[in-house]
Amino acid sequence: MIMGCEFNEDRTMVACGNFAELLKEKPKDHDYMSGGKWLKDYPESWERIKIGKTTCDCEKIEEHYAPYYGFTWYHNKDCALIKRVEERPQLRNLWCYDNVECIGYSD
Repeated sequence: MIMGCEFNEDRTMVACGNFAELLKEKPKDHDYMSGGKWLKDYPESWERIKIGKTTCDCEKIEEHYAPYYGFTWYHNKDCALIKRVEERPQLRNLWCYDNVECIGYSD
């Protein structure tokens, strides 16, 4: 399987993407021709994102991999930034909170 797809009851394609289960760590035998999601330590070399008075405090981040697309990194649900948006959903109307979950992606 190169990319995961979810299908409707009549077998029409609904969505394609990385539907892998989030693992606690990267599998040692990960096959780069299939997608995957795992937790990894927040890299010390990365600058912490700060919006207003709220700073990212992730200890672990989610690393998602999809063949031909590469890696994408996300804040986890325990991050101060994510909690702030969950407490005040109206913040999503501000450009700085648009897609706040995404830290970055590979080229």
